[in-house]
Amino acid sequence: MIRHRLLLLVPILLVALVSCAWYGLLHTESGARWIFARAQTASNGALQAERLNGDLKSGLTIRRLTFSTDSMTLEIVETRLVVNLDLLPLQVQISDASIENTTIQVGASGEVSQTKISAPSSKACRYH
Repeated sequence: MIRHRLLLLVPILLVALVSCAWYGLLHTESGARWIFARAQTASNGALQAERLNGDLKSGLTIRRLTFSTDSMTLEIVETRLVVNLDLLPLQVQISDASIENTTIQVGASGEVSQTKISAPSSKACRYH
């Protein structure tokens, strides 16, 4: 009888653990930092940021976001995102975003283009 109860308890604990981990990724600054660190690793260091503040669900502010390749460098002084990650179906929903002071340097010639974009939006964008 005790063995049956323990067998029932294992799936319940597993679901609770996954739920807590998912909550931690979306609702804590350390979760946002962990996700960004995975993105940095996936980009082989091409993606960098000076500072991250906040969490994905209520708003993440990224200071000095830089993406560099051999042929170009993109630098965004400050960006703010509100993101919702869904598991079923797997999708990313960006419900609010703003980007300020963007610099793009293309090629070895050092051609630089600067622009200021500030586009907060209440409309959701979904990426599958």
